[in-house]
Amino acid sequence: AVDPVESYFEYNLTADENGIFFFRSIDKVGNISETAQYEVDNIDKIAPEAPIVEVNSKSVTNQPVKLDAFFDTISGDVVSNQYSYTGNADDRHDYTESLVFYENGKVYFRSTDDVGNTSYREYTVDNIDTTAPAAPVVKNNNDGRITDEAIFVGAEFGKREIEKIEYTIEGITWADFDPEQAI
Repeated sequence: AVDPVESYFEYNLTADENGIFFFRSIDKVGNISETAQYEVDNIDKIAPEAPIVEVNSKSVTNQPVKLDAFFDTISGDVVSNQYSYTGNADDRHDYTESLVFYENGKVYFRSTDDVGNTSYREYTVDNIDTTAPAAPVVKNNNDGRITDEAIFVGAEFGKREIEKIEYTIEGITWADFDPEQAI
């Protein structure tokens, strides 16, 4: 007979996912041992849901844009909700309130659970336009001489899309420009 102490050895597996592991042994003549089992059910590789980002304006605007991030509250194991303007670890901040962009840029959100699983969402604000059209070029039909006749005064505008043209006399009250109107 074989001495059980002399034939003892250990065989280990590394479980990197949940499952039921079964073990048995077979001797040289084909006898099979009873099956032993162990269930691994505590490996969590599921990240929290990625944050959802909502903005107060997606249309082109010259006003600040406010972003709100909504993080996973259902899973119950989230330990940190953060944002970064660069995506770098040393630039992370806890998300506690809306973010306001005064110029176009990008923000990176992340949500991490208690075992380190992390979800990500990035959002680019690209609808802020604070660049004014180029100043108009003034044109007139007067060569500088004194005259008792009306002088044509106009302006040439750049190629940028212009929504409205205004004028003022003496810089006091601005009015919409009507090309048919004589001043």
